[in-house]
Amino acid sequence: MPRKPAVLLIASFAALAVLVPATPALADPEVRSFYVPVGVNLGATILNGSALFAVGAEASVVTTQGSAGFASMWLGGYVDTVINPGNHAIGRPTLARLSVGPEFGFGPLGVDAGYLLQVGNGVSHGVTVRALLTVAYVALYARAGIFLGKPDLVSMTEFGVLLKYPFELGGKVVPH
Repeated sequence: MPRKPAVLLIASFAALAVLVPATPALADPEVRSFYVPVGVNLGATILNGSALFAVGAEASVVTTQGSAGFASMWLGGYVDTVINPGNHAIGRPTLARLSVGPEFGFGPLGVDAGYLLQVGNGVSHGVTVRALLTVAYVALYARAGIFLGKPDLVSMTEFGVLLKYPFELGGKVVPH
């Protein structure tokens, strides 16, 4: 792996490691829980002016704080992979992307950002940011990414739906 992507990946995990222990200072929580949400991703990618079907998988590790429901703050990290199936009849290869980084939110609104790797038509490295609106097990999202080291900084946009189930790792009630 070239040096720059490795540095971005390590920086993402370092930022997460710094933020997670600091979360008690961010709120006066009633409940703190830890979850591992996993699921599937369905959507569309706009890349080089073409709209492509997108399917993938995602896993997160998050901690929540506050009362249940919309008042909960959450913080964690994610990793996802998305595939745009190719169409060899028109000479379009299958593309696969991997993204990893920190995520945070308040209630149903969230943001994640991180390192972006794409393979399929060569190898591209970049950065991505995504906004999420989550209700129960369904999240709508919009993502933007830029691939670095390209002459014109090739960009991609992605819209979709995440269907995730949160496996609880544990929690505790914190007295006032």
